[in-house]
Order: sequence, then C-alpha cells, then structure tokens
Amino acid sequence: MRISARLLLVLAALILLAIMLFRCGTGSETHPDAALTPPSSSADTTTTTAGRLASTSATTPTTTPTTPGGLRFPAPFDAVNPSDPSAVLAAASRTLFSYQSGDATQADAAQRAAPLLAHPVDDSYQVLAPITGAQWRNWMTAGDRVVADVQVPARNDNPDQPTIASRVIAVTQHVLDPQGKPVEDRRLTAYATVTKDGQGVWRVTRISVQQ
Repeated sequence: MRISARLLLVLAALILLAIMLFRCGTGSETHPDAALTPPSSSADTTTTTAGRLASTSATTPTTTPTTPGGLRFPAPFDAVNPSDPSAVLAAASRTLFSYQSGDATQADAAQRAAPLLAHPVDDSYQVLAPITGAQWRNWMTAGDRVVADVQVPARNDNPDQPTIASRVIAVTQHVLDPQGKPVEDRRLTAYATVTKDGQGVWRVTRISVQQ
C-alpha cells in the first residue's frame, strides 16, 4: 500500500507538471508572434513617398519661358514668354500704367517696363495716360499708388503678321492709399503694337491712349 501511494503521488506530480508545461508552452506561442508583427506597410510607404515628393519638388527647377533660341526677359519679367505677343503686351501695359508713390512722372513707370520696350524711353512717356499735373501731385503728396489691371485680347480685328501684331487694350487703374485702401478707379483704352525681332523676341514698338 505504501508503494502504491508513492506511485500515485509520483504519477499525480508528473501529470501536474505536464499540465503546467503545456499551459506555458501555449502562452509562449502567442506573445512572440505579436512582438514580431511587422509595422504597418502603409505607414512606411506614406512616409517614404512624402519624403521623395518633398525632395523632388525642392530640386525640380522652375521652367522659365524662353524663345526657341533660349532667350528670356530679365527679372521681374522672367515669367513672361518672349515668344507670346499678347503676354508681352499685357506685362508691358500693366507696368506702364502702374505708378509708385515716389515716381516723378509716368516716365518712371516706362523705365521699369524698358526690357519689354523696343525703343529707349523718351519724354513722350511722361504724358502717356491723360493725367493732369494737379492729379499727379495729389497722388504723390498723399502717398497713393496706382495698380493697373489690363485685358489684352488674344487677337485683333486686323490679322497678326509673322513679325507684327496690334491689340486694343482695356486698362483699369486702381488708385490705392498708403494702407492699400481703394481711392478711385480710372479706365482707359490703349492701342499698342508689338514687333518680333530677329531673335524671336516680341517687344512693344508703339503704344498710345485714346483721348
């Protein structure tokens, strides 16, 4: 009986040990799997893609409009396509009819537009727009500035020639006080001609205002 009791105790101990080993083995199979789960592939892709896009956008040069020969206007007109007569007319007229508070005459605006003009700036630009001396002095004394909006049609009634094009331009001059608040609007109509030189660059050769 003593031997049988001991055997029973040994068997019971072995059975209990086997149960404990089985439970520990089952638990150890779940936790390692959870720890070894790879990070979300979508998160990695998003980060990598964003990094590549940022790098690409930062290193891709901005395209500057040029002629077939690679010529372009200097800043601030480097975004103007020298091969597009309407684009040249728009940029030139917008500059010609916009005035800064320190300008002595309208010729100062013409000097700023000089890269887009075929001929040197002369005294005729001092009276390009119909602005009286008193009005000009009022603007300059008050510190006002004038910002021009222009509308240049894609074509004119007269067909364009290979090296010459004319347009009728609608100009709105916005007079703004030193704080940028509107003072008044002035509207006028300009007649302009652009000519293409031997290098394929269009420039303004004539501009006048309807009186």
